Amino acid sequence: MDPYKVLGVKKGASLPEIKKAYRKLVFNFHPDHNPDNPQAEEKFRQVQIAYKELADPQERLKLEKKTGFTDKPLNTAQEIWAELI
Repeated sequence: MDPYKVLGVKKGASLPEIKKAYRKLVFNFHPDHNPDNPQAEEKFRQVQIAYKELADPQERLKLEKKTGFTDKPLNTAQEIWAELI
């Protein structure tokens, strides 16, 4: 599951952008708004998990390292080599 896709934000989105998308989706898929709808309940859970991953700076860093995404430029050959290993 790609938390960026779940929340509908681009990689590198700011925390306010992530929070805005989260609030909108949580409201739309909340079980109180969608009684007896298991798909909405599952989407609600996914949105919560995605937000937890992206809102926490340490979790987001782990995710970015795991997926190879970083918005920080690599300056030296040593840094590039370290990213490849």
